[in-house]
Amino acid sequence: TQSDGDKGKYVLYYKTKKGKKVSNCHTSKKKAQGQIAAIEGPPMKSGYDPQEAATRKKNPAYYKGLSVKKQKERERVIKRRSKMKSNDPDAYKAFRSDKGVKTKPSVHTKKFKKMFGEVNNNNDYSSIINDKQFTRLINLIEDAKNKGAKIISCSDENFDLAKRKMSTQLLTDVTDDMLVMQEEIFGPILTIMPYSDLNDVISYINDRPKPLALYIMSFNKKVQDFLIKKTQSGGICINETAWHVAIDDAPFGGIGASGMGQYHGKEGFLTFSKAKTVMTKGKFGSGKFIHPPYNNFLHKLLMKLYL
Repeated sequence: TQSDGDKGKYVLYYKTKKGKKVSNCHTSKKKAQGQIAAIEGPPMKSGYDPQEAATRKKNPAYYKGLSVKKQKERERVIKRRSKMKSNDPDAYKAFRSDKGVKTKPSVHTKKFKKMFGEVNNNNDYSSIINDKQFTRLINLIEDAKNKGAKIISCSDENFDLAKRKMSTQLLTDVTDDMLVMQEEIFGPILTIMPYSDLNDVISYINDRPKPLALYIMSFNKKVQDFLIKKTQSGGICINETAWHVAIDDAPFGGIGASGMGQYHGKEGFLTFSKAKTVMTKGKFGSGKFIHPPYNNFLHKLLMKLYL
């Protein structure tokens, strides 16, 4: 800044990327200095604070003096920093929020109703295979409900015991003491657990028996790679479920508690084949060199060399 004595004003000069010199006139030195601060922008921190970012975005001085292109560029920087890794290379921070990730079961419910409409009288909607399995699923839902879970049914219809049809049941506020979180479900029941830090998800998975499959719903390549590297499972589907079983030349199987080995393709041939070992000995027999009586020269030499 420099003072214009004749007009009693301060003039601000700054250069653009192309080297063009631009000036703005201000009635006071204070306003000129404020313009400089707006152009340089507040210092960016290594971490990302959503509340701080929201405050800066609401502050007009944060964008004052910037072109529309520069404003959009600054917004991209903020969003990019929100997805960056923390100082710990093994700690990838997902989109963080003090309130955690908001679940939207209503979206799934609307899509379900649009696809099937009613359930009990819909021939396009399959039934549970038998009364035993249908009762088992109802007991899982009732147990979760009694222990504090919230049940969101994708259909307003009651369960028809005769037809054994059950619409998708979304369960929120679930805990580990519920049977639905301990047993294999094999039915239209989906438990939902929100998170704000992807590392919490990793810890939750790794603290429990290794699953048969892990389904990742994300188009973020960093999130995909992080989950693949930091977890163990029999197989992984990205933005898909179950179809890895249908690929006849890709190995399918569990790990640890979810099973051992795999089948399909070459791996399936090897798994279900028995490799028979055949060992043949020639006419020269070396056993006599290690047979009794012991403590001869050869025994002493072998003991000295190998033991």
